[in-house]
Amino acid sequence: GLAAILVYTGYKLIAPKTFRELWKFGKGEVFVYTATVVVIVAVDLLAGVLTGVVLSGLKLLYTFSQLKIRVTEEPGPRVTLALEGAATFMRLPRLAEALEGIPPDAELNVDLSRLSYIDHACLDLFMSWAKQHEASGGRLVIDWDSMHSRFRKFPSESRQEAALRRSA
Repeated sequence: GLAAILVYTGYKLIAPKTFRELWKFGKGEVFVYTATVVVIVAVDLLAGVLTGVVLSGLKLLYTFSQLKIRVTEEPGPRVTLALEGAATFMRLPRLAEALEGIPPDAELNVDLSRLSYIDHACLDLFMSWAKQHEASGGRLVIDWDSMHSRFRKFPSESRQEAALRRSA
């Protein structure tokens, strides 16, 4: 009885339809799935599940470490900073470096339309940078309402965010 259930479950795990469905989500998903199944068959169930969890965690870490930063200087003292990917604490130094390169009197427009995620550390960097930048005659423009509607996971905005949004 138990052997029949395990054989049936194993067959369902390696069905070609499953691979085709996973392929729609990308090669990384197929790799994690295949590695998990191979380790389950070659070693045991627990080792296979742990392999799947570790590989999924590594894939997630890779995904959240990808951030493209593009700085475009426009006529007048205006600069656009376009962010694409995930703005997390892992890319904080690159974001800080891009902000340091902005001229002191420039109006910085931040384009978040291609951003999939932004964490509190990056928001905090923008807040503290904006204070220094405004003190030197510059201005930071971020569409806070658009950002809040896209990233609903944020708790209610802090006083700093509200003050910065009102001044923009």
